Amino acid sequence: MDLTLENKACTACAKAKRRCGKQIPTCSRCTSRGISCQYPPTGRFVHPPRQTKETHFPTVQPISTSPHALDCLDERDQTTLPWYLELSSWELDHLPPPPYNTPICTKILDDIIEHVQEWQIRWVNTASSPYIHRHVYKFQTPRCVMDAFTTLSTYNHRTPENKAIVLRLVEERICQLLADQPEVDEDDRSSTHSKLTVFEHLARVHALHIYQTIGLYDGAIRLRHVAEAQIPTMSSWLHQLLEAAKVAAARGSEKFVQSIIAPRDSGPASRFRPSDTAWYAWGFAETIRRTWFVCSCTQMVYLTLQMRWAPCPGGVMFTTCEGLWDADSAVEWESLCETLQNNRDGIDFVSRQQWDRIFDRRRPEDVDEFTTSTLDINFGSLVSC
Repeated sequence: MDLTLENKACTACAKAKRRCGKQIPTCSRCTSRGISCQYPPTGRFVHPPRQTKETHFPTVQPISTSPHALDCLDERDQTTLPWYLELSSWELDHLPPPPYNTPICTKILDDIIEHVQEWQIRWVNTASSPYIHRHVYKFQTPRCVMDAFTTLSTYNHRTPENKAIVLRLVEERICQLLADQPEVDEDDRSSTHSKLTVFEHLARVHALHIYQTIGLYDGAIRLRHVAEAQIPTMSSWLHQLLEAAKVAAARGSEKFVQSIIAPRDSGPASRFRPSDTAWYAWGFAETIRRTWFVCSCTQMVYLTLQMRWAPCPGGVMFTTCEGLWDADSAVEWESLCETLQNNRDGIDFVSRQQWDRIFDRRRPEDVDEFTTSTLDINFGSLVSC
């Protein structure tokens, strides 16, 4: 649900004569600059919530890939993309709102966050999780990810005696992450994603998600305030990530995975062997899609627990088949893909609108852990509450 203020810009943007995104509680320009954001009195919202009391949520902007970004690609290039990079697969789908208010099961919401927290611990212990493929940070690990990794490890080993120091560390890491980001050009927001590679977009989202999960659900009032203030930032970064991924995917598998191999301007570009390119490209793309879901869900659960409702962030397609995510080699992954194509009506690469396909054709053992958790989130209330 979009809660963009109608017509009037915030006071700071109006005074500076700059474009205002009109998000609430703070617009993107004020958020990026860390300044106070106040709106003049207004009489109404666009698409108000059903509740009578005032509620505030960040605006979720639709993905709009810059028209010039795909100009260099002819029709042949775009029609020969592999199934996991097709441009339509990056589009967000939104489920229609129910015709009535459904009851909220707090147990389901609590279970979701427990899943996310357990996956983050698993990532620290094994360098992989159901939403971060183990090869994404195999060749390079950005500084922001290393900071988040060590911070989460420290947080997981906190004691009553050192907890205050650990929480201050989390807050400092959030401030540093935000300070390290490239400056946003408010007159050309389409240039924002081009300043970072897809890999860099993904890394900063993973880092902020670690800090935000700690802050929103630890229980410390100060840290919760800091983490809650970054909800608009996370929403913006997630959309920029999908936009950058869509542009990069249009150039094919080899160029799509280039950013995970080495930093920009680091000398002659390295390349995967042709037999490995598809495997790495799929793992990278799948990590981006699953990251969208997990990060959006983390915020959605918090807002639902806080306000008893939350805007639907939309979903992207992802792969549900058991075995593909945990394949140990490109040969194993390719072999399993061929088996699924030949013996099981194809690879299940689905959106939320296609869940009936999973229920009708698959057994529980046919889907992986991430898919099972996703089904629990969407349908668990039918059996668990």
